[in-house]
Parts: sequence; structure tokens; C-alpha cells
Amino acid sequence: MKISPEYATEIQDAMQHFWLPQTAAHPASYYWYTNWEIVLASCNKAIGGIGFAGAPDENGLAEIGFMLDENFHGQGYATEALLQMINWAFSHDAVRGVVARTYEDNSACRKLLLGAGFMPVAADGRLLTYRKSRPVC
Repeated sequence: MKISPEYATEIQDAMQHFWLPQTAAHPASYYWYTNWEIVLASCNKAIGGIGFAGAPDENGLAEIGFMLDENFHGQGYATEALLQMINWAFSHDAVRGVVARTYEDNSACRKLLLGAGFMPVAADGRLLTYRKSRPVC
């Protein structure tokens, strides 16, 4: 299996400029600052990554980001990973909502976010922000 150059570059950049420095700075809560690999179980291969951009803020919002190798788009893997991470986030009392950002021309990501229950809440130029709130019991 060949990994696309875009995916490899994105992972390398995130590792060097975010994950490693942030996990070192927050060792007690590293899980909010790290990449979680999306692994295709059938062949034990990493096909993407997902993670939070830090612990929940003062409003209880945690920002999530994800990327999937283009060879695996449209197969439900990103949706499955996203839903699992949201469930994990909502298992923490401090989390009131999860936000995600994508560009307006990324229709696949927008469709995925809407399908996972996110709602559009803001736009800053071409960058759109979506939010999924904690379910009310």
C-alpha cells in the first residue's frame, strides 16, 4: 500500500509542530494533544489520523481534526473514527461540544461532519466551523 505524498507531508508537519511539543508540554493530559492513528484492522495498516487540538477550553469545547489517506476516502473509515472520538470526548464531563473546521470547497468533509451530527456555526472567509453539542439526557 502506498501512502499519498500529501498525507505523509501533513503528518510530518503536524508531528513536528504540534503533537510532539504539545504532548511534552502537557504530559498528564497528552491524549488531548496527540494523534490517534486510524488503523485498517484487516491488514494492520495506518490509513489516517485523528485527534484533538488540545483539552476542552473554558466553554467546554474541544476541537477535533482528522485526515485520511486519499486511497481510503468514501469507505466509512473517517466517519467511524470521528464518531468514536466524539463518544470518547463526551465521556469527559468537561466537554460540552466538539468543533471541527474545514474549507468550503471540501464537500466530502462537510458531508461527513453533517452526517456525524455537526451543525455549521461560523464562517471565516473560506474556513467553516462546525459544532456537535453534547446530547441532552
